[in-house]
Amino acid sequence: MPRQPRYLASSLLLAATSLLLLLLPSPVRATSIHEIDESIARGKAWLYAQQANGTWETDAAPRPGRQHTRWGGHTAIVVYALLAAGEKPNAPELKRAIEFLEKADDVEGTYALGLRAQVWWLLGNSKATAEPIRRDTALLLAGCYESGSHAGMYTYGLSGPGGGAESRAKGELRLRPAQSLDARPSPSPSVTLRGTGRVPSPAGKYDHSNSQYGVLGTWAVAEVGGEVPASYWRTVDAAWKKAQDDDGGWDYIDGRRSTASMTAAGIATLYITQDFLLNGSTWSNCAPRPPDPHIARGLAWMDRHIRQALDGKNTYTMYGIERIGLASGRKYFGKVAWFADGSDLLVHGQNADGSWTGKFAGADEVASTAYALLFLCRGRAPVMMNKLEYGVGDETVAAGAARPAAAKVEEGEEWNERPRDLAHLTKWVGRASEGFYNWQTVSLNASPDDLHDAPILYIAGRDALQFGDADIAKLRQFVEQGGLILGNADCGRELFAKSFRELGAALFPKYEFRELPRDHVIYTGQQYPATHWKVHPHLLSLGNGVRELMVLIPDFDPSRLWQTDVVKGHEEPFQLGADLFLYMTGGKDPRVRVPTWIVHAQPAVKPTRTVKLARIQLGDNWDPEPAGWRRLAAILHNERHTDLDVQPVKLGDGSLSGYRLAHWTGTTRVTLSDAQRRELHDFVAGGGTLIVDAAGGAGLFAESIEVELGTIFGTAGLEHPLSPDHAVYRIPESKIESLSFRAFSRKSTIGANKTARVRGIAADGDRIGVFYSPDDLSAGLVGQQVDGISGYEPATATQLMTNFILYASGSAAPATQPTTQPVTPGS
Repeated sequence: MPRQPRYLASSLLLAATSLLLLLLPSPVRATSIHEIDESIARGKAWLYAQQANGTWETDAAPRPGRQHTRWGGHTAIVVYALLAAGEKPNAPELKRAIEFLEKADDVEGTYALGLRAQVWWLLGNSKATAEPIRRDTALLLAGCYESGSHAGMYTYGLSGPGGGAESRAKGELRLRPAQSLDARPSPSPSVTLRGTGRVPSPAGKYDHSNSQYGVLGTWAVAEVGGEVPASYWRTVDAAWKKAQDDDGGWDYIDGRRSTASMTAAGIATLYITQDFLLNGSTWSNCAPRPPDPHIARGLAWMDRHIRQALDGKNTYTMYGIERIGLASGRKYFGKVAWFADGSDLLVHGQNADGSWTGKFAGADEVASTAYALLFLCRGRAPVMMNKLEYGVGDETVAAGAARPAAAKVEEGEEWNERPRDLAHLTKWVGRASEGFYNWQTVSLNASPDDLHDAPILYIAGRDALQFGDADIAKLRQFVEQGGLILGNADCGRELFAKSFRELGAALFPKYEFRELPRDHVIYTGQQYPATHWKVHPHLLSLGNGVRELMVLIPDFDPSRLWQTDVVKGHEEPFQLGADLFLYMTGGKDPRVRVPTWIVHAQPAVKPTRTVKLARIQLGDNWDPEPAGWRRLAAILHNERHTDLDVQPVKLGDGSLSGYRLAHWTGTTRVTLSDAQRRELHDFVAGGGTLIVDAAGGAGLFAESIEVELGTIFGTAGLEHPLSPDHAVYRIPESKIESLSFRAFSRKSTIGANKTARVRGIAADGDRIGVFYSPDDLSAGLVGQQVDGISGYEPATATQLMTNFILYASGSAAPATQPTTQPVTPGS
């Protein structure tokens, strides 16, 4: 198993409970991250409690002459679910089960083999799994009908009545060496039973349920080194397209009505075959390609029937919906957010003992519980990027839906000329990190909060972008709330690149695009340093002096390599995508898809007071992070029943006289006039409290502001940080027991220091009239983790600013300790 990269390692089980829960404006019951975590934990515990003798098998081992298609299936699906849930393969309980799966060469059921292959996919190709991967590749290839009306399909077993177990006992089952697994079973079969040349499946026996697991298993072993010929994928692709019903769905066996479970199976299978058949050469040029009409029709069927399909009872079907949701990048089917609604149904429908029962599970609670666990764990995995669907009018995109049922699919779509680019990028990042990441498509017709499932909003295309005023407002809100817009000019088209730069000017007219410096933390501070690259991309970036807001890739076109999924010799595009993601997570492991830092004021909460606060409008960049104060206002409203009235105030004309609290930040050098200095002095002397921080930890602002503060108030309070015992940290209802600096600060500025570096200038007596932080607070108020910022973690920044406001409002405990302390190393 490869070593986990330093920052990308991801666990899909118990995420750190969010400091602030997302307040979702939706009719769903808004199941919280904590509730999902608890549900997963109880499901895991119940599954472990069912283990006996190291496995989850409930039947006796197969005997010669007796076919046993279920053998191995229960253990395979449970191990698959537990590994997907973040359980370690070397844990004693799992280790015994994995060893059983590795050694069990009498597994012959299609479901069991398909699910066991998922275990190899999660474990990766290693000394222990190499032989099982080779063996299962041969069995899965041989189990597929090769010709006739059912070519490309599977049935329950890999052999006819009495064939499998009896032939094993007689030694008639032979597997070819791994190096020869380069062709389909004819004329040299990979599996021989009774000298027939292949597995003799009974004539007329097949179904789409078994068939999807046969293909799913073959996909899994192919992903970890199993050699699967292209002819297999062509046969399967043709079979499933032929089997699609006129209404766009699929049925269990041809001739029956379409069902949600089998339609999900058909869509998922075609996504798999598409990835193997649309190879690099197919996408090497820049000609747009139309979407697959069979997949589009299947998705349209699911849009129309999602309410009936997502019932929280049939966990087998829910697992299928999760598969196509992740494969397609869809957040919505119709107007239903499949994971939000599905997780709500599962969490609130879980049995008291931690299990789930399903419609088709009957007494088989083990499989049903494993399917539910897979839905929750895989569905809630971090979303690496959202891909923006644009250029579609309101008449075709329903509010809240990424792709409507009525959408036209006859021709290629500008926004999605490379439909599998993010699918392949996220797969590569997940494999490199031994984790799992999702991607999504999103529409600006939905709520702005929908954009925040991922830290990056990806926009690709060739032609000029055209957004209306409402779209501009939503994009600006997304970025101000902590997001990054990434633009890729497909095939290096200048028309797109020019319009993307114009979009930046419309969104943030104060800032301009510039060449991203070679020493930027995106290039130097992430898992894949650009100094190791053979090819260095040309990136243009628009930043606010604190963080990057928009990044344009004008001519490198990594999307083309992501789409073709050709990594060897072209590692730079994939590593660039990973580094951008890591930059936007600040070295933190983003464990869930739900944006936990977004906070909205709750209308039901009635404020008991209002605090006026002046934002000092002075300097070239006095408001780089406007969403920070909006977020803090929502937090104070919800948690303190306090409303903030925040207004910009110019300094020097006496406007501060109507306030008792003011905040000043910036990123550039500032110089005050005598009138401005006098107004600040009088403001503090008259009982006001001034809060100053260097946004992003900007050195130029910090240097100049310390000179100005020293000139106005004297330097005594600037020499040492406030004592950890100062009253501002001990406010009874808001004690700060511990605090955290961002990883960038720890590496570049403060070292191991764990105490606040806030300076305090006394105004009268013991009262602090000026709180000054050379470390960032402003970006911290936004709540998003971003690298390259020298300052406090968002939770700490939020609590510090809250306490400064409470202190200024008279909520502080009396000081009993000295207000300053000697400077500690690194402070």
